[in-house]
Amino acid sequence: MRRRRRPRTGPRPTRESRLEEPATFTAPRNHLALWVLRLLIHEGVYDRLCQSGSWPSNDIQEAIHLSHELAIESNRAVLRQLLSKQLRRLERNEPVRDTLLFRNIAKLGKLLGLSAVDELLLAFAVTLECEEGLRDCFAALGNLPHRRVCDLIAGALGVSRPRVRKALRPGGVLLDTRLLELQLDRYQRNSQPVAIMDDLERLLLREHRDDESLMSFFFRPSPATALGRDDFAHVSDELELVVRYLRAALRRRKRAVNVLVHGPPGTGKTELARVAGAVVGAPLFEVSCSSDGGEALNGAQRFGAFRLCQRVLANTPGSVVLFDEIEDVFPRQISRLFGLMQSGSDKGWTNRLLESNPVPTLWVGNDIDQVDPAFIRRFDLIIELLPPPPRVRRRILEHHCGRLPVGPDWLTRTAQDERLHPGHIERATRVAKTIAPRSAAATERLLTRVIDGNLRACSGAGAAPRRARADACAYDLSLVNASLDLERLATGLGRTGAGTLCLHGPPGTGKSAFVTYLADRLGLPLHSRRASDLISCYVGSTEANLARMFRQATAQQALLFLDEADSFLQDRRRAYRSWEITEVNELLVQMESFDGIFVCATNLMESLDPAVFRRFALKARLDPLTPDQRWRMLAQTLAGLGVTLAEDGASQGLRRQLDRLSNLTPGDYAAVARRGRLLGETPDGARFVAALEEECAFKDGERRAVGFVTGGPLTRKVGT
Repeated sequence: MRRRRRPRTGPRPTRESRLEEPATFTAPRNHLALWVLRLLIHEGVYDRLCQSGSWPSNDIQEAIHLSHELAIESNRAVLRQLLSKQLRRLERNEPVRDTLLFRNIAKLGKLLGLSAVDELLLAFAVTLECEEGLRDCFAALGNLPHRRVCDLIAGALGVSRPRVRKALRPGGVLLDTRLLELQLDRYQRNSQPVAIMDDLERLLLREHRDDESLMSFFFRPSPATALGRDDFAHVSDELELVVRYLRAALRRRKRAVNVLVHGPPGTGKTELARVAGAVVGAPLFEVSCSSDGGEALNGAQRFGAFRLCQRVLANTPGSVVLFDEIEDVFPRQISRLFGLMQSGSDKGWTNRLLESNPVPTLWVGNDIDQVDPAFIRRFDLIIELLPPPPRVRRRILEHHCGRLPVGPDWLTRTAQDERLHPGHIERATRVAKTIAPRSAAATERLLTRVIDGNLRACSGAGAAPRRARADACAYDLSLVNASLDLERLATGLGRTGAGTLCLHGPPGTGKSAFVTYLADRLGLPLHSRRASDLISCYVGSTEANLARMFRQATAQQALLFLDEADSFLQDRRRAYRSWEITEVNELLVQMESFDGIFVCATNLMESLDPAVFRRFALKARLDPLTPDQRWRMLAQTLAGLGVTLAEDGASQGLRRQLDRLSNLTPGDYAAVARRGRLLGETPDGARFVAALEEECAFKDGERRAVGFVTGGPLTRKVGT
């Protein structure tokens, strides 16, 4: 039984008239219909869709302005003829390329030197990204090899196949700059064999006031820096070398000029690069690290932006490129625990990139341990920027604090913290200027809190500076029982400015306190390190930390003190693991080449490797106090607590008590003095000596209750 048709009004339309005329195309649809029809007719997509039952596709209908009624026409051959006729019309009057997309691509092509085929391919790839109908055509053909994909695109664009293959070859401008990426391995999943750089469609489908606005997606002029050469006085030689090299390279138009600046976060690496550009007098351009929509660009995309930047600036002699955060682009270690390294699938491409850039480039990064040595050796100059010395930190503090009401004592005290980087200072002063405390004391407290919080949170900020406790009496060399004349030793180190010293002996004999005294006397910053600051669970990292420790001490002209040195200098003959040997080897090598004052302290001298001893120019043993030193230290400590020791019979009894304490050390006096302050009591001579007896008893293994007891004996035995 035949279905009744609804009555129509007006003349009966023909089948041809039911295929709408594409007379009012809008970008990018003016070329979309042409490209889709070519794929449907010339490349067999229409037949494939019909055979698979995928016709009609709503997206394809929309792309070619095909009404749904005609799309479901039962006679497929007739419909194919109508589509062919429509295609011939479009090819006779190909749409004008005066749309926003083509205008922006023309601007980009002029800057990059793109060919007409390159520009057309880029327009096709952007359209492929935006239009489901075009992607449906590729999906109908399934997974195809690279050559066939190039032929399909050539057929859609109406250009010769060799020209498209040439444009999409490795090393071509579009692939080299990562504007386009072939993803044939993912083709079957997303039906998009050619992808564009993230957010590139946003860039090319909006108006731009000038070329600089268009190129800001890839690179932009570097902001001016408020710093100058004086702010990097601690690396003045390195900065001068960079400046001279850049000037010579620009003058000779030398290719493959690459300078690497690395170091801990916050040390001012980016600002150093900007200062170098300003001193050279060359325009400095920074490679973008985020897309137009704010998303981070991956490594391949940033490298593509770099290559694009190089191509554009190659025609502008006298420019310099800054590539910050190189950790984003160079390969990382898969597992440092097993010493494995991933060099990346584009290692050869990256090597060529570093060997062919026409514009001098400053590369900036924090940790370069993960960078393949094959890449490292392609940098001409490698500058390590370490935390600045105290005098520079003081100047940076003064610069950033500006009109903040802080006193000179606070500036001096804060500048002594070796962990402090320019980045910490800048952030802390920004907080203080925003809050604007009303008094100098409140400002200093606020700055201290912000700085301390940043330092605690920052991994790799280093150990907090450790100095000897300020106990009841001042440090006195005459109260140290040493095997060497410490006064003469300090004078000699001050005269030479270099030397190695090993302090050994029982705990509490004043080894760390002497190092603090020595640094203060010589006017040197003190870098104090312990095993916990340096030992890492990753293979090779402990050795790297040891090497970095010496480099930082050299950069800041600091006195380097390694406490608990037996953790690193154990006898290698008793080593069970290979890294136990390499750690000792690394420390010995660094000691040999260190041109400064290096002091080690250990309680276990007998466990050190025999090769260590000849590395120390001086070895001093610090023993418990002599009888005379015990008595004089008691008098000085009590005087510091406000107690005068009378010269009477009771004093003679106290002295006899002290004479029996053969293992008494300065550390015992300090511990008893701290305990008195903790309990809020001022002891007399008898109680203080009794507390010293308790300290010595603990060394002998006795367990006693220790403390100041008002109105009664100081100690009572609680067990054995």
